[in-house]
Amino acid sequence: MDFTEKKDKFVNTDNLNNMKKVSILPIAALIALSGCNNSTPPKVTTYQVNGFFFKMIDVNGGKFKMGAQATDPEKDNFDTLAYDYEGPVHKVVLGDFSMGETEVTQGLWKAVMKDSSHFNSENGLGDNMPVYFISFNEALQFISALNDSLHASKQLTEDKNVSLPTEAQWEYAARGGNLGNNYKHSGSDDVEEVGWYEENSDDKLHAVMLKKPNELGIYDLSGNVWEWCSDFKGDYPACKQKDPTGPEKGSLHVLRGGGYGYDLHGCRNTCRGYNVANYKDRNLGFRIVIK
Repeated sequence: MDFTEKKDKFVNTDNLNNMKKVSILPIAALIALSGCNNSTPPKVTTYQVNGFFFKMIDVNGGKFKMGAQATDPEKDNFDTLAYDYEGPVHKVVLGDFSMGETEVTQGLWKAVMKDSSHFNSENGLGDNMPVYFISFNEALQFISALNDSLHASKQLTEDKNVSLPTEAQWEYAARGGNLGNNYKHSGSDDVEEVGWYEENSDDKLHAVMLKKPNELGIYDLSGNVWEWCSDFKGDYPACKQKDPTGPEKGSLHVLRGGGYGYDLHGCRNTCRGYNVANYKDRNLGFRIVIK
């Protein structure tokens, strides 16, 4: 996949000529959640690092059908925009986890890393702005430092750890977990309600939480910045999986969610993209989970 935006390019070794703008762009699909809706709002836990506060939203585990297909409208997760690598649609069972209410912000990054050199006024500057120009490897460095801080302050027990979300965790949360309504984007079928993308962003990064959250109360899973996942790039299996973590090795890591400089295809809940671990881009940040 090769996805290119006005000034930035997500370098990818896949040769997919039918991609629009992004190597992380197309992958759409409605994922039918098999869990029961329930009206109890998720638990929210607030943490702090060096005086900066951030929130994590509980995501109760459950079952869902991951992936999409464009060949048979009578079968699960049919989407006319789905690409072959979005399938096969398969069953996934996930345990409980919590996910960041927002993408990792510049305020949290500075509190943890004591550094703000990645960010500037030209591309978007402020404590409530998402981070960007963050490689996969740098995201892992941040996560290691955050784990050290939360464990040392006893806010996390030693059996709990911050990490990047797996691709399955990301998609399940984007679709609202067991509170989901099968929306195309995270929280709505209308991307304008929930996401910043090329048609409404004025080609600018936006502060978190300005759009509507999804059913779990999580913001900006569609648009604003693409988000690293922990998985290596790999084909979906056809069989049922429990807490999948992707291939054991690879050269590309998964990206999800879309970005402010890309079209709405990237904002779909099932859009997948990939890039090398040292890649950086003004449309690329990340989000954390705790399990």
